[in-house]
Amino acid sequence: MTHGRESFTTGGYLRPARSWALPLWEDPASAPPPDLDLVFAGLAGDETVLIRSIARPISPNVRVSGWAIVHALRAGREPGGRGLLPSLGRSLGEGLRELLAFALAGQSYRPTSHAATRERLAEAGTAEAKVRGVLVILEVHVLVQTRGRRRSRKRLLQSAAVFNHGAGPFNRLELRRPMRRASYLRTIRAARPWPGAGFVASASEAAVLTGRPLGEFTGLAEQRTWTRRSARRGRVTHDTGLFLGQAPDG
Repeated sequence: MTHGRESFTTGGYLRPARSWALPLWEDPASAPPPDLDLVFAGLAGDETVLIRSIARPISPNVRVSGWAIVHALRAGREPGGRGLLPSLGRSLGEGLRELLAFALAGQSYRPTSHAATRERLAEAGTAEAKVRGVLVILEVHVLVQTRGRRRSRKRLLQSAAVFNHGAGPFNRLELRRPMRRASYLRTIRAARPWPGAGFVASASEAAVLTGRPLGEFTGLAEQRTWTRRSARRGRVTHDTGLFLGQAPDG
């Protein structure tokens, strides 16, 4: 058997493309949810796909940071990262460039006004609605096992794309693939959180992305893990203890 046809496992996690507190949908409670079982559509006999979701309660400072992002949007600033430092750094850089341009022209410096646009105010409104609601820290991981590296990576991209069927105008999910692949796979198979994979989700967003009932997130008191795994004959299992290489019970 050649190396290119050996069984190969790869994986990655999904994170919002923009700041963690921004909504993925304007109204995730009424948005059409993605059909997560499409992840398992058209699998060949030697392909296995797993979706592992991990949710845990937020810490008190999460909501504080969320409000900081709402205030930044209302002020016309672009929030970034897990707080305002990236945004403030960009603002400082823009100010320094303007100052230098005025100095080279021999003029006194007059800062440019950065007023909030209607789009940013609308974004602030939906972000505020999210921050006021029930929040959880969510991780969404996708693992793929098939023959050949190229084929497994293609299946991984196809699987991750399903989650963006319901993406809104302000945000979407992006696939991140850790450099330490072996360590990442061991961690997710053991249902442990992966550093940097968690993002803030509303209870309704978490329900949409995991396919679990909304009530499981509104009263979340401890870490929970859910697994969706492809099985033989096209069935899909929904079990908390399954991972690649383990057959369903019964």
